[in-house]
Amino acid sequence: MQITSFEQYQEVYQQSVNEPEQFWSSIAENFVWKKKWDKVLSWNFKEPNIKWFEGAKLNITENCLDRHLSTDGDKPAIIWEPNNPEDDSVILTYKMLHEQVCRFANVLKRNGAQKGDRICIYMPMVPELAIAVLACARIGAVHSVVFGGFSAKSIADREVYFCTADIGWITGHSYIVYGPLSQGATSLIFEGIPTFPTPSRFWDIVEKHKVNTLYTAPTAIRSLMGFGDEPLVGKDLSSIRVLGSVGEPINEEAWHWFDEKIGHQNAPIVDTWWQTETGGIMISPIATVTPTKPSFATLPLPGIQPILVDENGKEIEGNGVNGNLCIKFPWPGMLRTTYGDHERCKQTYFSTYENLYFTGDGCLRDEDGYYRITGRVDDVLNVSGHRIGTAEVENAINMHAGVIESAVVGYPHDVKGQGIYAFVIFPDMHGDVELTKKDILQTVTRVIGAIAKPDKVLFVSGLPKTRSGKIMRRILRKIAEGETTNLGDISTLLDPTVVQQIIDSAKNS
Repeated sequence: MQITSFEQYQEVYQQSVNEPEQFWSSIAENFVWKKKWDKVLSWNFKEPNIKWFEGAKLNITENCLDRHLSTDGDKPAIIWEPNNPEDDSVILTYKMLHEQVCRFANVLKRNGAQKGDRICIYMPMVPELAIAVLACARIGAVHSVVFGGFSAKSIADREVYFCTADIGWITGHSYIVYGPLSQGATSLIFEGIPTFPTPSRFWDIVEKHKVNTLYTAPTAIRSLMGFGDEPLVGKDLSSIRVLGSVGEPINEEAWHWFDEKIGHQNAPIVDTWWQTETGGIMISPIATVTPTKPSFATLPLPGIQPILVDENGKEIEGNGVNGNLCIKFPWPGMLRTTYGDHERCKQTYFSTYENLYFTGDGCLRDEDGYYRITGRVDDVLNVSGHRIGTAEVENAINMHAGVIESAVVGYPHDVKGQGIYAFVIFPDMHGDVELTKKDILQTVTRVIGAIAKPDKVLFVSGLPKTRSGKIMRRILRKIAEGETTNLGDISTLLDPTVVQQIIDSAKNS
């Protein structure tokens, strides 16, 4: 389905809410089925028990590969850019990818793998990862991709059922492998990190491969912002038509930098909200269709029915309101269970509020009905009885000139219950440190109010992040609470040395 105007979006969305089964059935008609469904949907969120397209059969790899062979067989399906820029790129056409997937599927079968088996995949970002994933799907096996940032020891120490729901991998699952390939598009897989060997690496890749759509995380955007404009000098980014943000709420400063410096205010920013558990994007602008606002995911996609509720589960109606974000009607890509522990699935997602899927996120719906994710509900601080979202405070801190990035956590406070501890990256510190802290506090007071002003501000050289760019906040919470020895597993961090640097800074502050 292609939506080309905001009026068409409104019409399609209303149809999808009024007649959801008919809507999703029409979407399903775009796939190649071995057998059509007997029933579109049966569901309840109490158990939960959700079934879509009962009785139907398809092979997803036929939809991703086989059906493109006659028309787009020679079109690049995957472009792989290695970590070392001196190494050659690899291009796999749809025909080449189809052949390798079939070959590896046969390897799996010869080694006893069959439909229903669980196959664990532990690989870096290389073409063979996509091949292995698709080969599993081709024979009906369930692939469980383990985040490549885990050390071998870390994996060995974990329970067998554990599958890391890292945003990097669910993004790769839905929007590097299955989504683009099912549409006959070309995906670029990058093995390395955005700043190696120089901060211009991302932009070199965009220029080299004429990238049309760049989908990345706010953490990466802020990191690249920190290097200034120099890495962008002389880079041709004119091929970019759409910019995307994923993984966390994007602060306004990063949004504007992305828009002005990378998109040259000519490429719409698609700020997407979704989760590993949702399987795909839920709330997002449609490029060139939905009017955008900095830091807002804007409106739900057709077929998605979000609502806001208060702590008692009562729906909060109208606009200009805050609440907990829930979804009140199922969608085909959603989780059905947790492998080996259905009760855990029920308790985590469906028991908080009756007959609702609880996302765990706090949300603002503004006067235009636009949605803005304010952070995880469990990241909401209770300061003197006031509930304050960490993302909200971080956004305010990041508005201060010179701040590259920040992370806010709570810590026990004798008077307030919880105090606010801010870890701030401020690389060009030329003036008085205490005066800079005071300026940051004034910025937060101006943007949010005095109640959100951090009690402690610690300037740090970096933040503990996984390879996919997520900040490991549990480490910061422990440091804020004065715990520096029992920090748990830090093997997934991109740079584990940053933890000791933060500890040293905290001790010396």
